[in-house]
Order: sequence, then structure tokens, then C-alpha cells
Amino acid sequence: QAPSGWGAGQSQFGGAQGAGPAQGWQAAGEAFGQNFDQLSSLAANPALASYANEEIKNRLGSYAPNASSVWNTLRHYFHVDNKYVLYKIKLLLFPWTHRDWARIRVSDATGDAVSTRDFAPPLRDINSPDLYLPAMAFITYVLTIGYIKGTRRAFNPEVLQDTFSTCLLTLVLEVGLMKGGLYSLGGAYVRIPWLDLCVYASYKYVSIALGLLIGIFMGTAVYNGVMLYVSAATAFFVYKSMHRAVPRPGHEATGHKRRMYYLLACAGLQLLVMLFLGFTRDLGESTIFRGLGRDALADAVEAPGPNEVDV
Repeated sequence: QAPSGWGAGQSQFGGAQGAGPAQGWQAAGEAFGQNFDQLSSLAANPALASYANEEIKNRLGSYAPNASSVWNTLRHYFHVDNKYVLYKIKLLLFPWTHRDWARIRVSDATGDAVSTRDFAPPLRDINSPDLYLPAMAFITYVLTIGYIKGTRRAFNPEVLQDTFSTCLLTLVLEVGLMKGGLYSLGGAYVRIPWLDLCVYASYKYVSIALGLLIGIFMGTAVYNGVMLYVSAATAFFVYKSMHRAVPRPGHEATGHKRRMYYLLACAGLQLLVMLFLGFTRDLGESTIFRGLGRDALADAVEAPGPNEVDV
């Protein structure tokens, strides 16, 4: 017998009893959509906005239990503003001037923090890893490579696909090596979220994209110098960030050595990958100097010679 309120011959999701699985799932989807449409209309009223938001979270948690947790985690990494972005770019380019690398704790839990919720979001802490800058820099890097190929008349749609695939595969290998190195220090002793490692390994795209943009206007010689500097700066940034993220071992001397070797390996890995991803032969000479050379050549051609007389 159907519970009261469902109606005779009705299932829990509003479908008829005896209906096939497809009809049942379709009815469940319609009920889900109707509930969220009603809650969305409530959210338009400022007085009921908070109530509607809580109801949406509760309904979302009942239909997809893990969706709320994933959403809260991603929202933590994307909680940034313009001021944070500018300061973070400055920190990536000039990490030597930064002094305090400790992250702000907001959790009352004792022991080592192992969750993003234990720390303040990027908006409140310049040392907190974020996903906004790496994502935007990653897209900028891929598009810039396509533009450079286009200036050399070597562009095709596969360039973007190959660049994206190479970067993604490189990132997976980097994070895998970094995570494996943590297990060598002690899996239960050192626990860093996967997304933190992805962010630290992706900050390099900010420097590479900036270097490519400079190289487009200033040429290969300037680009190579810029890449050497930003590669060293990014390696130093990752070393200092991971130095605070990886807790110090007890009084074991070998543990301290393994930790130091691991941190140096993470920094060196960023340096090698940046030189690999940033290597290109498509920049050519400086567009600025080339333009100045054209103007000087045109002036020399148009200027009258020593034996010529203007009529």
C-alpha cells in the first residue's frame, strides 16, 4: 500500500506503479526539476533567499550526496578577488621578497591539517593555493601557443589539441610524482590534498604565459632570459610553499634529509617542466626591433643621396 500523500497508484517519484525503469527515472527527474524551479523562484525574494539556499543544498545533498562536498571544495579554491590575483602574480614573480609563508588556520582541530576547510580561503590568505590563476593561465598558455604558430603560418586545430594534451599529461605525471614522494616520507604522516598539489604544479603556467607574451614583442633573446628568471622564481615559490605544507619529522635525522631531498626535487621538477613547456623556436626576432629596422630602412631609401639634388 502506497504511503499517504502519494495518491493511489502513485510511486514515490510521482510515476504510476508498475511503470518501467525508464518512466520511473523520467518521473524522478521531472519531480527534481519542479522542486528546484520552486526554490529558485523563492530565491528571487531577498527575505526568502537564505531559506531557499539552504533548501537547495539539502535537496542537492539528498539527490547527489557527494555533489555538495565537491562544490564547497571547488568554491574554496575559486574564492578570490582582483586584489588577491594581483598580489599572487607579484608573489609568483618575486617570491624572494616574501617573508611569511605560513597559511592561516581556521579549524579548531588539533594535529596537522589535512583538509582545505582547515585553512582560510585565498581571499583571506595570500599563501592559500587557488585554482583561478592556474586555470586562466593554462588557457592563456594554450591560446598563446596557437597564436605564435599562426604568426608562422603553421597553425591548425590540432595545435591546440596537442598543446592541451601535452600539458594535461605533464600535470598528471608531476602530481603523481609529488604524491608518490609524499608516500615515501610516510603516507599517514604527510597528507596533502590532491588539489593543493595540482595547484602548486600549475602555477608555472602564469610565468610561462607571461614569458611568451613578452617574447612575442621582444624576441627570442629576451624571452630566453625571462624564462630563466621566471623558472627559477617558480621553483623557489614551490619550494617555500611545499616547505610549509610538508610537516617536519620528529627527531629522526634521515627523515629530515628525505624531506629536504623531496622539497628540492619538487622545485627542480618545476624548473625542468617549465623549460620543456616553454621551449619554442617560433618566436623569431623582436617585433619591436624588426619594426624599428623597417622604419630605418625606409628612411634610408627615401632620403636623397650625397650627389642628389632636390628639384
